[in-house]
Amino acid sequence: MAKDLYPQIRDKFVSICKEFQVAVPNEIREATIDEKNNYTDPPNLLIIKTNPEEKPEDQARHLFGHWLLDYEQIKDTTFSSDDCADIIADIVKKGDGQSTKETYVYAEELGKRTEKAESLLNRIYGFMQQKQFSVHLLGGLQSIAKEIQKWRDDLKSLKDSRQ
Repeated sequence: MAKDLYPQIRDKFVSICKEFQVAVPNEIREATIDEKNNYTDPPNLLIIKTNPEEKPEDQARHLFGHWLLDYEQIKDTTFSSDDCADIIADIVKKGDGQSTKETYVYAEELGKRTEKAESLLNRIYGFMQQKQFSVHLLGGLQSIAKEIQKWRDDLKSLKDSRQ
């Protein structure tokens, strides 16, 4: 079963990269038995460790979040790279026409997500203003930043409506 997951994850990952105009890794391969985790080394390598308990599409979206963050060496000390990758994965999932995992988000979690979106948005805009990114990634960063901004605004509206 796990062997069947790899091509699905790889193909979805590549399609997301193309959709957001982000460079596809020079090499994408499945993790060996000795490799216990996913690994990104942009622009050269992506190693995919499949997880049979998660949907291949969700795994691809999460990997894309890590790939994008690592590609531009965006590190946020406030949130873990997994948190930031999850934010990007949620945006891609929303773009795919799928809702987020939770149907109801508690106020505390809503506040955290809003802060994460704001922080990631500020980091991306900061990198764009400082021109600390590859020129070919500009379009991808701009479209992702717009999606983060919309997501952040949606979260703020939801938060305000609950007060």
